[in-house]
Amino acid sequence: MKVDSNIIAAINDYLSANEMPASDLAQKMNVKPPAIIKWRKIGCGITPPRWQKLFPLIKQYLPKDRIFINDAGKEEYQDTLAGVPDKYTAPRYIPAMIPIISIEDAGQYDSLVESFDSYAKSKSKESAEFHAKKELPKGMFAIRLKDDSWMPSIPKNALVFVAGDEFPADGDMVMVKTKAKHNNTILAIFKTGKAITLKPIANSLKITDEIKFEKSEARKFIEWIGPVVCYEVMLRA
Repeated sequence: MKVDSNIIAAINDYLSANEMPASDLAQKMNVKPPAIIKWRKIGCGITPPRWQKLFPLIKQYLPKDRIFINDAGKEEYQDTLAGVPDKYTAPRYIPAMIPIISIEDAGQYDSLVESFDSYAKSKSKESAEFHAKKELPKGMFAIRLKDDSWMPSIPKNALVFVAGDEFPADGDMVMVKTKAKHNNTILAIFKTGKAITLKPIANSLKITDEIKFEKSEARKFIEWIGPVVCYEVMLRA
């Protein structure tokens, strides 16, 4: 079965009507959460065994004129993409589920103990979709900024995606846990040359002074650092 817009709408309506998160549907279907995301992308395929379990759940939300009686005498759905070549419908990428953690948990990360990837997964209670058109950055995690203290650079409620296990490049926005007198988790602009400079972005801690140090002294000033890949903002739910 190819996923069409009707199937996507039916899955969404089923989740809404039952006040069910996608993760619960995944558990009910005995699949991993990314499968539910895949089934909500036009052109993706659903295997016959999975469709046989999903169809009864969403049948009432599908258009009645697309449901027919097959040769076995059972109701079946005719997707609108039947006969359409895959090159016109296949998704170009499948989103990954990225763990969301609090900025407080990010500040407790110890790079000597484990990777940021495993740490974030152990601390996360929810996740967010990330659409990587190329290879997924290493150690991806997300932090939701719950207040407006990072404005005007980043709006309130922004979801910031960080590559915790990758190195920043010159000019990157980074999330960094500082040592020395600051000892806080901040967002900053990373500049590198003969020395490294961190220019903090406005935040509630009112840290505005640049932090500058030689590359050889980085461990004295930085606990961990990761480039910000992107951030997204939901202006209205």
